Amino acid sequence: MADVEIEEFEITDYDLENEFNPNRRHHRLSKTQQIYGIFAPRDNSSDEDERPAGGRKDYTAPISFVGGGVQQAGRKSAKKDEKQGSSEDNTSSDDDPGTSTKRSSRFSSRTPSRKTNRMAGFHGMPDDEFGKWEKYTKGVGMKLLLKQGYKPGKGLGKDLQGIAEPIEAKQRKGRGAIGAYGSEKTKQQVRQEVTAVDSEDEEEKDFKTKLGQWRKSENEIKKKIKYVYKTIDEVISEGSGKKIKGDTSHLSRVKVIDMTGPEQRVLSGYHAIHSQHSKPLEGDDNQVTRKYQNFALPELIHNLNLLVNTTEQDIIRHDRELKYERDMIVNMKHEKEKLGKVLDRERQEVDALEAILKVVHSFEERNQKDSKKPLDLKEVGTTFQRLQDEFYEEYKVYELNELAVSILLPLLKSYFEKWNPLQDKTYGLEVMSSFKQILEEDCNSRHCDGNKVDPYHQLLWETWMPPFRSAILNWNCRTCIPLIEFIEDWMPLLPSWIMDNVLDQVILPRLQSQVDDWNPLTDEVPIHAWIHPWLPIMGSRLEVLYPTIRHKLANGLTHWQAHDPSAKRMLEPWKNVFPRGTFEAFLLKNVLPKITKCLQDFVINPHQQLLDPWQWFIAWEDLLPLPSIVSALERHFFPKVVTSAMRLAWTQSELR
Repeated sequence: MADVEIEEFEITDYDLENEFNPNRRHHRLSKTQQIYGIFAPRDNSSDEDERPAGGRKDYTAPISFVGGGVQQAGRKSAKKDEKQGSSEDNTSSDDDPGTSTKRSSRFSSRTPSRKTNRMAGFHGMPDDEFGKWEKYTKGVGMKLLLKQGYKPGKGLGKDLQGIAEPIEAKQRKGRGAIGAYGSEKTKQQVRQEVTAVDSEDEEEKDFKTKLGQWRKSENEIKKKIKYVYKTIDEVISEGSGKKIKGDTSHLSRVKVIDMTGPEQRVLSGYHAIHSQHSKPLEGDDNQVTRKYQNFALPELIHNLNLLVNTTEQDIIRHDRELKYERDMIVNMKHEKEKLGKVLDRERQEVDALEAILKVVHSFEERNQKDSKKPLDLKEVGTTFQRLQDEFYEEYKVYELNELAVSILLPLLKSYFEKWNPLQDKTYGLEVMSSFKQILEEDCNSRHCDGNKVDPYHQLLWETWMPPFRSAILNWNCRTCIPLIEFIEDWMPLLPSWIMDNVLDQVILPRLQSQVDDWNPLTDEVPIHAWIHPWLPIMGSRLEVLYPTIRHKLANGLTHWQAHDPSAKRMLEPWKNVFPRGTFEAFLLKNVLPKITKCLQDFVINPHQQLLDPWQWFIAWEDLLPLPSIVSALERHFFPKVVTSAMRLAWTQSELR
């Protein structure tokens, strides 16, 4: 029984994969299939041109070779071109647009166009459709690349080292061997080689141009000459920032012998060296051959250019010199005004110095012994006050106050010669006060010199101090009030160093000698009466006297008895003068033992009680330290009180 023919309508995997592929491969129908259609037999062994319905090639069929003849790589013959053209007509629908309309669209996918660039791996997709799948998506791939720094048209990588264009694949026209149809280089490779060749040609051309750049080329000669006219203002504006070549000053106009060339040359100056141009050596193979046309006269053109350049430099130089001279005129005007002011000021100084010099000559004439009108202190003071008011700057600069020393020194010596400070304490006070305002320098001013003795201080030291020293030698320290008042009156007029000298070298030694001679037992005037008044003035300077005073007070308390109140009257003023610790130690050593003995001898008798010893002890309460008083009471007074109280209580109990 014959097999029942069943038509297969099943869908294969190939149909599913290529259903929506517009460029899917369409199989050619065999002659039998073209005649019988769907009724064609399934057996394809009888027809060599038939292909299986699934599109798979029968590898069991015998191999057939096509003779291509002998070909040379990169060369095409006319016959081969004709045959190739016919094969292209049979296999490609893109080379002949006239026949493309007669072909079926199913043959276009088998032979892709040679004019369309294709990437490896995308042979069936045209360039205009490359990447168009992103319109059906969100374009995530391109967005990620752009976020990571990718720029369209440039290579990938950190340093853009990747290729900017995809690798091209070029398909051969036929089935011949490699190179049978000419060069198989892609357009990208050809473009790179052309770029490399062009760069080498340009480098060689630039090198030859640099070798012959000192002369004009033939193309430049043929150019149309363009004349440029410049005004003087334009030349000056263009050359404002330029440096003028050479120096035409008289210092550079010296004879210069140039021996750098084949012949010795004598130049007019160093500036002529800049105008010389370097020439090529003889026999230079790289020099450019010049062809002159219509009497070009290059030497004349060169000389004219030199003249033009020289003229422009002269114009720029003269303009700069003119500006310089104008600036000099302005500066001279300012300098003239400045010097005029200086001259006026110096004239004023000269007039002031002449007036001062006239006063000085007048002092010299009147200071002579045989002068008819001798100077007096009041007139000298008035004159120096006028000099200070009218010529203050000259007074400070030329130190006119030192002139007063030589003028006032003899006058003040005679003025204080018979003066006794202890008798007339206000004598000369007004005179020296006026001279202090005139002569004393302010150490805060810029004219003060700390290493130089002030004129006023010098006058005090040489005129006021000698009579004061003489008066102190005969001064009795016990009458201190007049001297203290004198020092307080003169203290504002005395400088600090003279005041220190008076206290340390004049008064303190005198007090020291009086303290050494003082006897607390025989002296009627207590020592604190003539030492303590000096405390506000001398302060800590008196501390050198305290050890001697304490020693003499201790000797005076040796035979002192507690019932004598004079000791307390003598020691009480020194409570706030001596240091606290020293004063308490002095009392514990010289006073406490004697008043403690009074407590030891104190007898408590309630019937006939004597309180004198107790009064003698308790009188030192404000001078002695409290712990010492409490200790003495605990040891010598309270035991007696307790014993007496017990005895009294026993007696009363016996009586009851």
